[in-house]
Amino acid sequence: MNCRGGANGSENVPVVPSLSTKESRVMLFLQCRERLKELQKSRIITRKIVSESPIRIQYHLTDLGKKLEPVLGAAGSFSMSSMPREVFKDGKARNPEEIIQMKLVT
Repeated sequence: MNCRGGANGSENVPVVPSLSTKESRVMLFLQCRERLKELQKSRIITRKIVSESPIRIQYHLTDLGKKLEPVLGAAGSFSMSSMPREVFKDGKARNPEEIIQMKLVT
């Protein structure tokens, strides 16, 4: 799981003018790590270490986390349709089905 997309974590790295790209990535990593710890502590996700080379860490929703899916889906739908300027670079409203379709095409 990457907090900002990208299979290798290099996409959509926020740019802070006074920081290098590497420093920005480190900040993003630390923020993601803290958020994941909070979600684990709240029993919304579980963490599993997969002993491979390289070692992988997998996160999964718990039963409690799964109960949040409808709420999060509704919040996502609302923000995509009602606040597109804050959600999308082009500022155009979308619905979840459009996003899924875009992912399938690319």
